[in-house]
Amino acid sequence: TDTSRSIETGTSRSVKTDRYVRENREMIGYHIRERMAGRWFRVAIIPEKTAGAVTFSHVDFAYEKKNDIGKNKGPAQKNNDKAGNAAVQKNNGKPENITAQRDSDDGLILRDVSFSLEPGRSIAIVGPSGAGKSTIVSLIPRLYDVLGGSVSVDGVDVRQLDLSWLRANIGIVTQDTYLFNGSLRENLLYAKPNAYEEELIEVCKKANIYDMIRALPEGFDTLVGNRGLKLSGGERQRISIARVLLKDPALLIFDEATSALDSISEASIQKAIDPLIRTRTSILIAHRLSTILAADKILVVRDGRIVEEGTHAGLLQTGGVYSELYRTQYGKELAA
Repeated sequence: TDTSRSIETGTSRSVKTDRYVRENREMIGYHIRERMAGRWFRVAIIPEKTAGAVTFSHVDFAYEKKNDIGKNKGPAQKNNDKAGNAAVQKNNGKPENITAQRDSDDGLILRDVSFSLEPGRSIAIVGPSGAGKSTIVSLIPRLYDVLGGSVSVDGVDVRQLDLSWLRANIGIVTQDTYLFNGSLRENLLYAKPNAYEEELIEVCKKANIYDMIRALPEGFDTLVGNRGLKLSGGERQRISIARVLLKDPALLIFDEATSALDSISEASIQKAIDPLIRTRTSILIAHRLSTILAADKILVVRDGRIVEEGTHAGLLQTGGVYSELYRTQYGKELAA
């Protein structure tokens, strides 16, 4: 009897163990398939090189409402490329204009924005405050994703590109310069940690800041203080330009880079920017129209739409929004 009970107990334990092992294997299998499916889902394109061409095709965009949280967040706010890649469809290998679901067009910040920027060329975007200028450029590195249309780099929808690769090929200089509490050298090397001294000198010359650095007792080892407190606004901005040049991106974006500076500092920075946009694919955003005269093409944005485009001289002759902005800033009556 005791022996039979022992046999029954042993048999029961064996059955439970086998069942546990079997179910555990099934769960592991499900888990592996789920993880692999996620990896397959997030496959992104990493081109060998890029020329920096940018195309906006019928782009619509709106910042999300409280009841729509997560609808159009960029990969920085949600699970990397999962939703973005799922939204992108192809037609003979080319991305189509993909439109996310939305109830209405109310609240759109950008409406049907379309333009192309060729490699080695420059575009300036101007317009009143709140027109959507900075929002346009924020869609290129996917800080946000479009609601409708598409943004492409070298003909590939940015939602299909590897996010790290995409952002590594874009350099942005904003009006708010971020410098760390370290030396000039350390702040520059943040863009390229293995850069040689000769490279630092070269980019600082291009940024019109090397003469100032050379005159300092400690040179590149001079401490800048928290957020560059020991430097003037113009010096901080030129260090920021030198840093982005050291990164050597395919696309340069200057977002109101001189708006917070006095006229003398602005002129120094403009001397650094003008040669750059003649040789690199560039986008400039500015309120001061004097800072964008060297651009190959000017886009005028109002209420989220591109209402005019052309050269400085050509837009002045049309007597439209651009000439109105120019007259407001300079108080000049334009000849018909």
